[in-house]
Amino acid sequence: MAGYYQVPVGYRFMPRDDELLLGYLRPKLDGQDYPKGIVHDCDLYGLEEPSDIWRRLNRASHDGQECTDDKDIYVFTTLNSKAPNGSRVCRTVGTTGGTWKGEDAGKEIYASGIKHAIGLKKRYTYRNKGSSQNDHWIMHEFHLDPSLLRNKHHQVSTLFFLLNCF
Repeated sequence: MAGYYQVPVGYRFMPRDDELLLGYLRPKLDGQDYPKGIVHDCDLYGLEEPSDIWRRLNRASHDGQECTDDKDIYVFTTLNSKAPNGSRVCRTVGTTGGTWKGEDAGKEIYASGIKHAIGLKKRYTYRNKGSSQNDHWIMHEFHLDPSLLRNKHHQVSTLFFLLNCF
């Protein structure tokens, strides 16, 4: 299968923020090739709870073997606007009233050889007051500076996320 990479035994995926933006998100948005099989496509704002997403993607990443280590999961997802022409994003998740609550305004990301910020990283926490998982999941949302895309008219709706449990 072209575009898919075999990960060697003992390999640990620990990319820097600039590597995530330039090596994965940018090629994905530009329709170019990038290493597949490491970053999943997943709806983080759908009907699944974070724990269900975690279990499903860990099984998919480990050939059906349950992953018990606290590992990060990297996914591409699409944001849903609250209104058809609005800029506000709907951050609800699951079926029991969960939401991703922003914790900061974001941190600019820089890369070697580029004078301006190439993107932004924001942190979110899973909130659901009626759930035992309330405040047990964090997500980092990565935004790529649109000036780095080849297609300047591309609607940047697909974003890159890191999901982990604490």
